[in-house]
Amino acid sequence: MRRVDFDWMVRPGWVRSPQSIEVRFGMSRAGAVDVALYTAASIDAVPAAHPEVDCGLPLWL
Repeated sequence: MRRVDFDWMVRPGWVRSPQSIEVRFGMSRAGAVDVALYTAASIDAVPAAHPEVDCGLPLWL
């Protein structure tokens, strides 16, 4: 899946992150960022939940 396609599914809330983790870069807390984790099941559920979306290809390509 292309990143831009994924972003377009996240914006309207079709795919949501069930959890996030903190990732640290370097030794200081100043370099810490939260990273959202997504599940493949939430992405696979998009075509059934939103049949108006017709990409013509499986979402994982």
